[in-house]
Amino acid sequence: MADVHFEIRERDQSRGVISSERTATFIEPASWVGIFIAPPVPGATAYTVEVVSRKQATLASLPPQDWERKVLRDVEDVLAGRPMR
Repeated sequence: MADVHFEIRERDQSRGVISSERTATFIEPASWVGIFIAPPVPGATAYTVEVVSRKQATLASLPPQDWERKVLRDVEDVLAGRPMR
């Protein structure tokens, strides 16, 4: 799912970490996005997903998209069997 929105830079399933980058567009500066999943094991009864987004330093004045909210909404959609928005 993360590879739909970002370029994956690191995927470490044993630690539950996905490091990615969103390249700059004409309306949005580049961002780094980290997705952290705990516990990092398949078949757990519950998971905690944390998404952290940091804007890369640019001269652009427009704020980046709220990737934390977008990725968490995508996770909810996939788990509920809905298409991602």
